[in-house]
Amino acid sequence: TWKASLSWQPIDWLRLRATRSRDFRAPNFADLFLASASAFGPITNRFLGAPQAPPTTVTGGSPDLEAERAKTTTFGFVFQPAWGWSEGLQLSVDHYDISVEGYISSPPGGGQFIIDRCFAGNAQACGLITFAPGQVITEIRNVSLNLDELVTSGQDIELSYRRPVGAGNLSFRVLATHVEEVTAESFGIAVDRAGQTGSLLSNGVPDWLVNSFVTYTREPFSVTLQGRYIDKGVVDATRIDPSDAGFDNTVFNSTNDNHVASAFYLNLYGSFDIRAFGDQDVEVFGVVNNLLDKTPPFAPEGQYPTNPTFFDQIGRTYRLGVRMSF
Repeated sequence: TWKASLSWQPIDWLRLRATRSRDFRAPNFADLFLASASAFGPITNRFLGAPQAPPTTVTGGSPDLEAERAKTTTFGFVFQPAWGWSEGLQLSVDHYDISVEGYISSPPGGGQFIIDRCFAGNAQACGLITFAPGQVITEIRNVSLNLDELVTSGQDIELSYRRPVGAGNLSFRVLATHVEEVTAESFGIAVDRAGQTGSLLSNGVPDWLVNSFVTYTREPFSVTLQGRYIDKGVVDATRIDPSDAGFDNTVFNSTNDNHVASAFYLNLYGSFDIRAFGDQDVEVFGVVNNLLDKTPPFAPEGQYPTNPTFFDQIGRTYRLGVRMSF
């Protein structure tokens, strides 16, 4: 592995930076040795052109895995002026571009995807299927594999500003990620899941994910309001609905509605320091999550009515506690 970095500050308030690296990730214990589990599910045997009795589908680790190999490129800038009202302001923007060869995952789409790719002539997929006489499928091994390639690119943005207000300090901070592409290629099929927020099992991500914080601190108390925004997206990037070009309700991947609404959550945090025990500090804190009690957008995925990775399923919750240092 190797990494080269460049940082250049042509003027006091501007710094430019870039990196290029060759990286790897060795398979972890679960990737290699996760115990096998068997299940049964309906499939269509393309070789017979019809459904058949459900074969055994085996999941688990694979001891023959090799390390993932990646190339990473980043470049961006840090803007930090120090004159007049702008003192205390900092903005950083970085673009990233990452490609991973032989990324470790189980094939997306499960056993049916493996069958379809084998039927299309992919030798790696065929190696995961056991056939009985008459091309009846008896077992599918949906285990961890070194798949073709994973490519992602986008921008990370951070903006912060801090100013004294009265006897305290008021600070603002925004963290945003814009994802241009998350393309995973498996058995020769590439799917870009940037903008997919409705499928828990396919590693989709929103186009935009934004976290913002407003904090006011005045000893001995502090209060923070957090806003979290998840951009609108689709349930499944492999499906199309009437708003997409080429929609036809006779096509297997067509659906009546593939949209997931955006969501915005507010969380409130507060703390108060009680200095009543000499050198010991006692802090009383409280948290209200999902302050506006927002209902998550409907995005069905298996046993979930929404994607719990991005959306709150509980509603408004409260937490109160005490911290002591001594």
